[in-house]
Parts: sequence; structure tokens; C-alpha cells
Amino acid sequence: MIKLLKQERRILTDIFGSSNGLFIFTIHRQLNLSPNELFAAIEKLKSNGLIDVIDDRATLTKVGAEYAVKTSLKTKIGHKKQNLIKENFLGKRININEFYIPQKFEK
Repeated sequence: MIKLLKQERRILTDIFGSSNGLFIFTIHRQLNLSPNELFAAIEKLKSNGLIDVIDDRATLTKVGAEYAVKTSLKTKIGHKKQNLIKENFLGKRININEFYIPQKFEK
């Protein structure tokens, strides 16, 4: 399995989602990468045989398309359920169609 960085996975995801590939400038504009980071990522993807660049347009190769389908290109976000909502925003759970009075009116 090929080890890819976050921006390389994002480039593959964007190219996979397009119908005819993407221009390099479009990738640069969407990802907001520096030119050095962008071209280093593109060269790594080309050397691994995942993309081809012809006339400034990056397209997936067969190997790249198979890689995109077989692996999850999404970045994994690790979060715990407790950290999603801060404790001071959690209140009494109400049922459907139950009358609700906001806290500032309760006295």
C-alpha cells in the first residue's frame, strides 16, 4: 500500500471527482497549497503511477482509479462523542411535541 500525505489524498479525491481531470492551477486554487508543496505532491503521485499530467491537466491512471476505489481517501477525523457538545450547552432532553420554554424565561 502506498503511503500518501493529506494533500496528496486530497488531490486524488478532487481528480477522482472530476470527469476529465483537473488543471494544475485549479488544484492549486482549491487546495491553497504553495507551488513547492503542489508540485512535490504531483511528482510523488506521478512517480507512483497514480496520475498523468498532460498539457497542465492532471488525470487519474487506471492504477490511480483502482487505488481511489479500493482505499478510503477521506481524512480520518478522530473525535470523541463527549467532545462534540460542550457540557454547558447540554440541557434536559425533551420529547417530540413537548412544550419547551427557553432557560432565560424560567425563574
